[in-house]
Amino acid sequence: FIIILIIAATVSIIVSTIPGFKYQSFVETFEIAVIIIFTVEYLLRMWCSPNRIKTAFSFLGIIDFLSIFPFYFVLLFPHVMVDLRIMRILRVLRMFRVLKLARYIEALNVIAFVIREKMHQLIVFLFMIAVILLIVSSLIYYIEPENFNSIPEAFWWSIVTLTTVGYGDMVPKTPFGKLVAGIIMLVGVGIIAIPTGIISSGLTQYFMEKKGGRTCPECKTAVEPDANYCKSCGRKL
Repeated sequence: FIIILIIAATVSIIVSTIPGFKYQSFVETFEIAVIIIFTVEYLLRMWCSPNRIKTAFSFLGIIDFLSIFPFYFVLLFPHVMVDLRIMRILRVLRMFRVLKLARYIEALNVIAFVIREKMHQLIVFLFMIAVILLIVSSLIYYIEPENFNSIPEAFWWSIVTLTTVGYGDMVPKTPFGKLVAGIIMLVGVGIIAIPTGIISSGLTQYFMEKKGGRTCPECKTAVEPDANYCKSCGRKL
């Protein structure tokens, strides 16, 4: 029921932004009903929790709170809504309720578990990416200062180029600048696959352990239950 309610509430927010939508009053009534149900669920979850503070400040606890917070903020402080920036932020916060699905869908919990387990490798990867982007953006800025006004601006260009998106809003003009751009494009094709490999490795390890498999104590690679040696590092098991 909660999963269906979350999906329906998210869809109602989306369709309510369509210009000329005829059922705005129904969406508003439905939104109030959803808030009441989510509020009751949140309060009962806090009441039943053996550690209410820990539950309230957990990831899912914060998501549960953000899913109902905008409604009560508007109710208590209607005069603040004249500020369009605050109003837009509160409207965006309503979409956080879709993250409540993580509590009820096992597949999302598995992915979250794998990301937590592989967080060290992912942080190392992000640090490596940051270093590469910093070097490339500094390099392209000093090569073509007439096309890139600052290193932060060049940093944006480096991100767009490394991910091979290529908006074309900033383009190197000199031969050396194009050479740098070509190198970072080629590097980007391979480097973006690294987090995919990390997470897929973690998923493989998770399901192997769930099926009674083992992991190598040396390199943590998932191995078959009857394996005598690790297929990655060759350690005797």
